[in-house]
Amino acid sequence: MVTAIEALENVEWVKAELTHQDNIIKELRDKLYSLKAVDYGTEPIQGGGAKDLSNQVAEFEERLNKVMTKKAKLLAYIDCIEGMIEQVRPVRLKVLLYERYIKGEKWEDVADTLKLSRQWVREELKPQALEEFEKIFKIGLHDFALLAIEI
Repeated sequence: MVTAIEALENVEWVKAELTHQDNIIKELRDKLYSLKAVDYGTEPIQGGGAKDLSNQVAEFEERLNKVMTKKAKLLAYIDCIEGMIEQVRPVRLKVLLYERYIKGEKWEDVADTLKLSRQWVREELKPQALEEFEKIFKIGLHDFALLAIEI
């Protein structure tokens, strides 16, 4: 089972996977748009038949649908984490979690955003924020577990 901190840290991986899925989608669309009709006026090569255009389109569309489904699940994961972060109080703890785990900011930049010392953020606020997130995570764990299993 994934812990609250692992769920937060996985957002970075999920975003990288989203970028990868976007690249696959672009590649599949490029291939789909570049398909050319088979020239039936030439003799087919023995042992291999030329795929007809409708088969190629169907194959690319099937692959594209699978990738789009995976992308939707990845986005749902991030939405779920964002929704949990949104519930964190006080607001400065929510901002800390959002800036660090959703936006991927460095801890120094998080401290600057909060207009607090880096030491205070690291030693005081970070543990508080993680503790508050964990409480919310435990309440929403069932829904999150279902999402995590699908990804």
